[in-house]
Amino acid sequence: MILRYLYRNKTLIISTLFGLLLALTILNLFKDGILSWARIEKNKELFGVLTSVLNTIFLIIAGVLAYVKFFKGQLFAHQLAATITVDNIAVPNASKQVHGIAIQLKNIGSVRIWNPMVSMEISDYSPINLNYPKIERVSHWDNWSHKPSSYKAQLLVDPGEEILFFHTRFVDNEYFMSSYLVEVKSKDGYIWNFVRNVNNVLTK
Repeated sequence: MILRYLYRNKTLIISTLFGLLLALTILNLFKDGILSWARIEKNKELFGVLTSVLNTIFLIIAGVLAYVKFFKGQLFAHQLAATITVDNIAVPNASKQVHGIAIQLKNIGSVRIWNPMVSMEISDYSPINLNYPKIERVSHWDNWSHKPSSYKAQLLVDPGEEILFFHTRFVDNEYFMSSYLVEVKSKDGYIWNFVRNVNNVLTK
């Protein structure tokens, strides 16, 4: 959590450390006698020029930091899109149906997403007890494929690449609706949530 905070606010932290370093440098110059108020008064024109130069440098640095912070947030953000498809098929001669859940994730940002861990919470709703749905949690998947097809020790989803998770489950017909809440968490702490509601009332 601390590392994530430092990473997200590193521009502000660097700016603060730079300002502290400059302040300590000036204090040391006064302490060592290199700078003094009398010397500044005696050479006020020179120090005036130096002050103007330093102000210009500070403005340039502040502008660069603001530019980097803005475009980092716009262009280098972690962005993930998801398409959740659920096919529900009646089981012959049974009061059940099969749900085939396909979760297609796509990296729509411009930076890699490291080791996306996908979990899903399923809520099945029955008219008998609407306020207390049956809950099921899934973290293991029937099919796990990603592009490119070459194996990597750590799963990396590069910009533009996709990854597919698939799960099959049986649902009793007494449940008229199923809600699928998908959570994706990357190795560096980014979290995305997606939801899909499915009507379980099959028409003949």
